Amino acid sequence: MSQQESADVSATTLDRIRRWADALQHYDLIEPTAHQTVLAAVTEAEQGGLGQAQQPLLTVLLFGPSGVGKSQLLNALAGDVVARSHYERPTTRVPTVYAHADVDVQRLFEYGTELGEMAQQPANIVRHMREPLRNIVIVDAPDIDSYQRKHRAQVMRLLPMMDIVLYVVTSQTYLNDLGWQTVLKERGRRAFAFVINKWDHEGKQAINNNSEIDIDTHFRDLLRERAGYDNALIFRTSAEYWLHQRQRLIPHDELPPVGDQFPELERWLSEALTTSHVAEIQRRRRRALWGSVAEGVSQAMPPLLTDDSWQAQTLTQLTGLRTAGWQQIQPAVRQAAVELAQQSALGRWPSSPGPFGLVLRTGSGVRDGLRGFARR
Repeated sequence: MSQQESADVSATTLDRIRRWADALQHYDLIEPTAHQTVLAAVTEAEQGGLGQAQQPLLTVLLFGPSGVGKSQLLNALAGDVVARSHYERPTTRVPTVYAHADVDVQRLFEYGTELGEMAQQPANIVRHMREPLRNIVIVDAPDIDSYQRKHRAQVMRLLPMMDIVLYVVTSQTYLNDLGWQTVLKERGRRAFAFVINKWDHEGKQAINNNSEIDIDTHFRDLLRERAGYDNALIFRTSAEYWLHQRQRLIPHDELPPVGDQFPELERWLSEALTTSHVAEIQRRRRRALWGSVAEGVSQAMPPLLTDDSWQAQTLTQLTGLRTAGWQQIQPAVRQAAVELAQQSALGRWPSSPGPFGLVLRTGSGVRDGLRGFARR
């Protein structure tokens, strides 16, 4: 099956799942929360381009809390100021899409409508001619902890469209709760790499005055213990230093801070991510999207009859109704039995022979039985 045929099947399947969930809602056969879960999963899958043909483009999201230098990191990668940073960003807070000049914006729609629409806005997209980044699109996202809710919502909408998430922190923000919550939620669903930025300002330091454990070691331990990353890919970067060097604002022979790994990050983006790596990363993203759809569908499915307790509940209710009904009619039956016994004039002639004696004995038995019932 070709990529386009596979994409067509995916789009058709998603549409059928949505119509199935809507039909269940129409006939009141699904809980409202389950219906919304299915629709949200289908929408996320569509936003992530699950119904589109796979392309060799790799999307990378610069993700993290405010003040970590995400925009400065993009500027360093670009070698010039292409994204505004610091205090200016929260006023406009629009993502910057950094893409090669040969990348057709329409291809970005295959990753998600929102990404394509963002790239269509001249103020949002920056073109470049750097050959090593020809097939990589870098998106500088709003802050995950932005005080404006719409900015945080936009970041979460962008996540399904991204193949790689570069989680950018500093030694002061690597414990950011919102960032950690997102990493824990999204781990296994997409590829993560981690950047400790501002190494030139803060550098390698202990987590507190009484500790011998430094920041990057502690960060790696947390990623292993809390997020399950046994061998997390972490880069220590000094984005400001590299931007100023490429702008020739500092002497060419001035060395970067000790421990800086910005060149390694560049090489990883441009060389280490081979075609096979890119294909596997994209497969992971698509599997995660299908997993969300499957989870939503499973919540909407009715339980099997064999797993349901309706039979036992029904028998219990019927038994209760039978008992309650008998209690209601018992006094009337007892009174009728008393009256019938009192009105009966049949005597005991046990010695009478023949059919006539049999009739008398039978009538006497019925009368005694009714009298016994009446005394209950």
